[in-house]
Amino acid sequence: MAIRALLFDLDNTLYPSSAPMGGEISRRITAYVQNFMGVDWEEASRLRRHGFARYGTTLKWLETEEGFSDIDDYLKSVHPPDVRRFLPRDPQLREMIEGLPHEKFILTNSSADHAERVLEHFGIRDLFSGLYDITFNGMQGKPARTAYEKPLSIIPWDAGDILFIDDVPKYLEGFVAVGGQGLLIDEDQRHADYHLPKIRSIHELPDFLVSLSQ
Repeated sequence: MAIRALLFDLDNTLYPSSAPMGGEISRRITAYVQNFMGVDWEEASRLRRHGFARYGTTLKWLETEEGFSDIDDYLKSVHPPDVRRFLPRDPQLREMIEGLPHEKFILTNSSADHAERVLEHFGIRDLFSGLYDITFNGMQGKPARTAYEKPLSIIPWDAGDILFIDDVPKYLEGFVAVGGQGLLIDEDQRHADYHLPKIRSIHELPDFLVSLSQ
């Protein structure tokens, strides 16, 4: 099928998973769980893995199973305010994305504030026609079906015309389930048997798109 629009995840997709940002967000989430649950670090890590596996996000697990409700505090706490400390410079990223002849959008389980900081850091905010964060989606994060359906109700393309690029296989599965196409960012080649197409870096996207047209 033809690709007419591109839907990008944010974290560990627009920048490599080896960047310090992913580890910093993970550390902050575990610390938040530790404080909220009153447990040690190891138990907080175990509970996080349990929650993520069941609900797709730690926040949804806390809301559903633990009666958590201070969403604004959570989102503010787990995303570092100074993204420059945790993200590499990437002078080629803007040129690469700008050169893609598709309408472009962001779909992230992070907050809009965090997404805006990351996009401004790379100087690419103006290249995206829409930014759909977890708040926009009523706190329903990927892979919940509504996390895709609500943006798709606004994006002026059918799901089948859109390629979604993400680093989490089950988030791609959610988009494919609503009729879309998926591309996995697999920097460390951890998903050798995954059935959807894969690239190791966002900078391989142009060549992948060219290969589809050949």
